[in-house]
Amino acid sequence: SRTISVANRINPSGGAVVENNFVPANARAVTFNLTVVNTVGSNGYLAVNPGGVTTVSASSINWYGANQIIANGTLSSLNTSRQLTVVAGGTSTSANFIIDITGYYL
Repeated sequence: SRTISVANRINPSGGAVVENNFVPANARAVTFNLTVVNTVGSNGYLAVNPGGVTTVSASSINWYGANQIIANGTLSSLNTSRQLTVVAGGTSTSANFIIDITGYYL
């Protein structure tokens, strides 16, 4: 699993913060596009949860073969630090992922 902060807007090519508090401190959830690339294996998935939660109750995106590029719009609650945890699952699977925040709920 990987925990990421969504509080600030980050430049994807260099990693520098380009906007502080892009997601406000009182945000309870975010909407986002989740994209997987460079998939490996079959029957893989990612589940996106509030930061620190690694229990999987539902997947956010699924893939069924190697080298797929798949996107899905979804939403998730945040923890109080404005973090999400992404959990990967499946047998002998992996993928790179991109999260683009599209909105938030206060």
